[in-house]
Amino acid sequence: FKFGCTTERILVVKRGEILALVVGSTVALVWGAGYYAITILGHQQTPMPATSEPQQAAQRLIHVGDTAIYVEVAATNASRERGLSGRDGLAPNTGMLFVFDSSGKHPFWMKGMRLALDFIWVNKDKVVDVSENIKPPQDGVPDAGLPIYQSKEEADKVLEVVAGTVSNFNIKVGDNV
Repeated sequence: FKFGCTTERILVVKRGEILALVVGSTVALVWGAGYYAITILGHQQTPMPATSEPQQAAQRLIHVGDTAIYVEVAATNASRERGLSGRDGLAPNTGMLFVFDSSGKHPFWMKGMRLALDFIWVNKDKVVDVSENIKPPQDGVPDAGLPIYQSKEEADKVLEVVAGTVSNFNIKVGDNV
């Protein structure tokens, strides 16, 4: 369940737990057979980063291992090409999931990026590789001088998240997605 708000905190509720949340006049009761991310309205410990363009609302909830992440899905050539370029930051536990028609060693670069990222390379719903703390390019680097990043293994999806996510949540090769 996700309640829209500019200040929010996300809890992950594991299988079979019951939780009642009371925030102001908002009450949520959760019990179920899976994992649910619940957003608590109220004060956020980390301020939301400013962006130069409006951040798209998260469209889908996925799990990488035990970690819940709200993702924007980039499934078209245009959305994959644009990616996260031009953004100054991402909210905690959010990212962009790039979905491809077939598995391969899909090349990525950091053109137009302003924040460091972790790449989580996925094939058939398993993490097959991770690339951590990929820095944005320095100003003035021509496109031909930008490094290209690829998975060691073929992947049909790539999840981009803020740098530090892989280590903070112990995401590793073999995790289910």
